[in-house]
Amino acid sequence: MIDLTEIKKRIEDLSNKLNMQKIMKRLCKNLSTGEKQKVSIARAMIHNPEILILDEPTNGLDLITGKDIVWLVKSAKEEGKTILYSAHNMEEIERISQKIIMIHNGEIIENGSIEEVLERNKVHDLSECFLKLIKYDEPQQN
Repeated sequence: MIDLTEIKKRIEDLSNKLNMQKIMKRLCKNLSTGEKQKVSIARAMIHNPEILILDEPTNGLDLITGKDIVWLVKSAKEEGKTILYSAHNMEEIERISQKIIMIHNGEIIENGSIEEVLERNKVHDLSECFLKLIKYDEPQQN
């Protein structure tokens, strides 16, 4: 169990890292989607867990809020935390991940370091890789 002094310190730290100072006294029901997402992530991290599981943490968020969350995830990674991060935004995945698993229709279609995956599939980015692996054909124009 974490003592009250440590909890207060963690609240202040997470509030600063997620730029939440202006919303700290507001009720969650009155927050925007991005503000609620920040609160959810702060709640998940308040106890300083060794493993974080985040499912689409930036989905539907504005650019600034998304960047705050990605920065927080990167800093947790630098602290040695293990992070399982699910996202559809491949650029975001490329910015924060060391190893990836690509899943399509419930099946693992590729995994490894980003460099290994790109080299193995002879592509330049993860979006291109995913589309190649699922054999996606662009719609034909009339």
